[in-house]
Amino acid sequence: MALSVIVEHECKKSSRTLHKSQSAAPSLPAAARSILRVHRRPHVRRRRQDIAIRDDKIHRNGRDLDPAGHATMGVPGTRVLRGPRPASSLDARQMKQVGLIGCGAIGRPVARALLAGKAGAHSLAAVLARAPRDLDGFPVTDTADRFLAGGHDLIIETGGPAAFRALVPAALERCEVWAVSPIPLADPVLEREIRGISASTGHALRIAPGALAAFDGIATAMAAGLESLDVFIDLGAGEASEPELLFEGTAREVGLRFPEGVNVVIAAALAGPGLDATHVRVMRPPRGSAGRTMGFTVRSRAGVFELMARPRVVRAEDIHTVAASLIAMLRRETAGIVIG
Repeated sequence: MALSVIVEHECKKSSRTLHKSQSAAPSLPAAARSILRVHRRPHVRRRRQDIAIRDDKIHRNGRDLDPAGHATMGVPGTRVLRGPRPASSLDARQMKQVGLIGCGAIGRPVARALLAGKAGAHSLAAVLARAPRDLDGFPVTDTADRFLAGGHDLIIETGGPAAFRALVPAALERCEVWAVSPIPLADPVLEREIRGISASTGHALRIAPGALAAFDGIATAMAAGLESLDVFIDLGAGEASEPELLFEGTAREVGLRFPEGVNVVIAAALAGPGLDATHVRVMRPPRGSAGRTMGFTVRSRAGVFELMARPRVVRAEDIHTVAASLIAMLRRETAGIVIG
């Protein structure tokens, strides 16, 4: 829906006149301040009149009109400030070209959302996987050099920690990168390399929230004066009848000790005080436990914020939580109103 710029007007004793002259057109900042604000006219015959421009017409709403309808008149030459258009109305030149690393349980739903036009103003340009194939008629390559030379606006990593380590540094040299497998950043050498590439190119590495939400709460605690960040995570169920503590230490130690399943630990630490200042407990739930539990407690001078998540174990044909997180991020890029 197009956003609206409100027309200034006056109510005179003998007539009601709407004023909109070319010479008095509002400046762009003034117009922007008027977005989504309905101008309230003075009471006319004890009835309040609301008018706004929408779709290049003046719309007048009031109690003297049918609530379901609008009185409209054409407004030729009126300046209308419009907001983001839906992706379906954008041509190919306005779409961001996305390269996708990985075509598994996470990558496939993201690729299909891009192909279906359900991922905001983004278009799928290439998919890199271990073996070449077709995905719904879209060619998937296994040649990394060809993929990286594609001139993408954005590259999304969904291929796991090994793919992150092998491809993300080279991808970040070329464009912005979103990733879901940040465990390799526990290696201080790789972390320094990634930070250096980002600083020299201006390209950001953005870690997707994935299976755990509310990382903005950690960032808020940092701004408010962080006191502590404690993260906990379950791995797969064991054979014991009671929960087992597998490891307790810093996020960096966890990332170096566990090659899989602790991506959210690394993401939480990077949102907060860092890998060496985040305390983590890794648990194994008792025999017969379904799914995994993870979360964090962050304390600051502003208070305490706690989160616990239980991502559902999905069937192969269902959408993975991490894939849904990436699709939401893509859609958020063109949202007219953004939270956070």
